[in-house]
Amino acid sequence: MTITRCDLNDASILEGLFSVLYKPELKWSRELIEQEIRSGRKIYFIALEEDVLGAFGIELEEREAKFGPISIKPQYQKRGVGSQLIRFAESLARGRGLVRIWCHSLERYHTEGFYEYHGWKMEKFIKDFWDGQNCYLFSKEL
Repeated sequence: MTITRCDLNDASILEGLFSVLYKPELKWSRELIEQEIRSGRKIYFIALEEDVLGAFGIELEEREAKFGPISIKPQYQKRGVGSQLIRFAESLARGRGLVRIWCHSLERYHTEGFYEYHGWKMEKFIKDFWDGQNCYLFSKEL
């Protein structure tokens, strides 16, 4: 598997991957992704073999990194793709001298086991975080 940084040409692929995460009216649009890529505020990476496997976004701040969104195509889930992507993100943040990586994950995704398996801690549970949905805040010290 190859993990590469996305550019503007990848925005429609990212839109397709991330659109399954939200309601149609709240989904990631190609325009929003292009805007984030242009601004440099968020960096997106894509996992490839012969097909696109999944992708994630990350914001590298002064001392910490905000991880997410992450999306893996259903046919590649439970095959280690997410694990490789999260390890890549951790390594990227560590390489920049950042001390912490964190993310929000909606309760309905049931990702607690995934993040805990990778050494992340659940810091808090947030009721009605976004669009009436509950959320976890996970983090890991680097």
